[in-house]
Amino acid sequence: MKRGVVRIPASVACVPAHAFSNCSGVTEIRVDDANPFLSSADGILFNKDRSRLLCCPWGKEGAARIPESVMDFENNAFSGCARLTAFDVAGDNSVYSSRDGLLLNKKMTTLILCPTGKSGRARIPASVDRINDGAFKGCDQLECVIIPEEATGM
Repeated sequence: MKRGVVRIPASVACVPAHAFSNCSGVTEIRVDDANPFLSSADGILFNKDRSRLLCCPWGKEGAARIPESVMDFENNAFSGCARLTAFDVAGDNSVYSSRDGLLLNKKMTTLILCPTGKSGRARIPASVDRINDGAFKGCDQLECVIIPEEATGM
């Protein structure tokens, strides 16, 4: 399988939500710094100020690093990312957090998403009282999900 980088020039104003769907060979998206509408960091596509995560390439491997500036995600921003094994949220992000590679809200009361490439075990923090619909969709490599006995709201 050929892998590669998609380069978005300064002249591109918009990228449709599913522009790179089924492109498992795309491992990284890079946006020209002069682009007034879009940006990229760690191979992931964002709006210019990086407050909204638009798309993680399907071929991205390892962890998706989510900067402190991200306030929300495009629907299905991580759909199809079968090689994504963890989320790594900047500690000073005011909306999101991560633990054991899982994506959670800042207070760690809601499990938002498990990366589809995560294998072995997923440990849900005891503070979680809600798991989003589809949080484990496509997580075929997980052996088990550990829910602590002290978890109260579930």
